[in-house]
Amino acid sequence: MLRKQLLAMAQNFVVYYGYGKEDELSVFDLVVVESQGQTRDSVRKLQDKGTLVLAYLSVMEIQSFALEYALLKEEDFLHGLGEDGEKLTNEAYSTYLLDLSSARWQRLLLHRAGQLINSGYDGFFLDTIGDIDTSLVPIAFHSSQLMGAASILKQLREAFPEHLLIQNNGLERLYKCTAMYLDGICWEIPPDYIGADENWVRQAWRRIDYLKKEIDLRVLLLLDRDSKEAGKMVRDIATENGYLFYRAPREYIEI
Repeated sequence: MLRKQLLAMAQNFVVYYGYGKEDELSVFDLVVVESQGQTRDSVRKLQDKGTLVLAYLSVMEIQSFALEYALLKEEDFLHGLGEDGEKLTNEAYSTYLLDLSSARWQRLLLHRAGQLINSGYDGFFLDTIGDIDTSLVPIAFHSSQLMGAASILKQLREAFPEHLLIQNNGLERLYKCTAMYLDGICWEIPPDYIGADENWVRQAWRRIDYLKKEIDLRVLLLLDRDSKEAGKMVRDIATENGYLFYRAPREYIEI
């Protein structure tokens, strides 16, 4: 059966960045894993049981020990405004922010994607690309980064037309540039969801509904297990609208 058909039929999903655990993962229809924690055999075993396996792929952030980091130059990173601007970082994860309009980074990212496909994955969970819609990226860079993101998604779609592309976050502006290339979109609901601006929350749900009904994307809702107050509310919304829902342990290293 085609991957897109299996995605449409999926009843549940899991995000897991630990090692192994094929048996536990195989009870899910769709799994998102960190490729360093899996092998070609573990991916194949999951697929043999009917599970779709997506590889985590960081689009806009990189750690200094990543293989691709040594191949990048200063101009491939986003820097603070001003002549002496330092590389922008996401301090929460000790990562550096990349310039999505960089041709070098785009080539490296496409090469990495090709390696993952050759390892047997059914597609990608595109993380950190949603940084564009956060305070991590200064407004002055929004236009160039949106164009860069659209270019990356277009290249991924053209290179891997039969594989799945699911974007994590990016529900402010990014989705308008990328939705045409996607098979699904995930909203990783922030811990401060309860108590957030009500108008912003309403708009986010409207965009999610639009992407499902008008663009026909599969919608995934991802919530931290510690967000107890939001848990039942989000689960009920998922059930009512046919969204996939997963309440994850902290750091996604348990199931």
